[in-house]
Amino acid sequence: MASPVTEITTVTLKPNIDLEAPGPWLDTLATIASQDGYIGLQYGRQLEEPDMLMLLIDWTSLAKHQQFIDSPIYGDFVKRFGAILTDIQIYHVETTPFPPAILTKSPCIEFATFYNIEPGFLENLGKFASVLDEAKPKEFYGGALGPVVGEITQPKEGATAGNAAVLFFGWESREAHAAFRNTELFANNIFLLREKLGGAKVFHVAFEEYLSK
Repeated sequence: MASPVTEITTVTLKPNIDLEAPGPWLDTLATIASQDGYIGLQYGRQLEEPDMLMLLIDWTSLAKHQQFIDSPIYGDFVKRFGAILTDIQIYHVETTPFPPAILTKSPCIEFATFYNIEPGFLENLGKFASVLDEAKPKEFYGGALGPVVGEITQPKEGATAGNAAVLFFGWESREAHAAFRNTELFANNIFLLREKLGGAKVFHVAFEEYLSK
């Protein structure tokens, strides 16, 4: 049986795009939500770079997303979606738990992608998440994590494609995450995320769940 996946789409928005206004963006969401195999979606701007939009779509399988890509309507969909963006990057992740409900159950998501991971890194990532689940740091909501399907490339000059993993941690705020980084708990366990990988990118997002009408 095929595994469900979360599509992770990173969109570089054109300047001054209003995501609440009727038009290409809301049409994009409605089209996605009408597809066979669609489960749900969440979106939000990166707090550090507001012109970077994260769109996360839960599918019953990777094949269902591919079915949408291969459909007759996809060309027009891409044209309309393209009206609000200058760049787009897409990959998929198999999260535990699925779907990653933490995305909309906490005010702020720490969104971390780990690139060029080696054997053993996913186990370390799970250990780090378990430490937080057990210790329950102040203003921590929980998390989800998983491997990326296929290889991806870190967005930096000279990077090469490799295996990757994604971690979502829910916090009350960016400040709560920053405060955790100053704790003994963090200092004693961060080594788990600094071994067996080539690099990482971390930012924060306040996700909104799309509710189809």
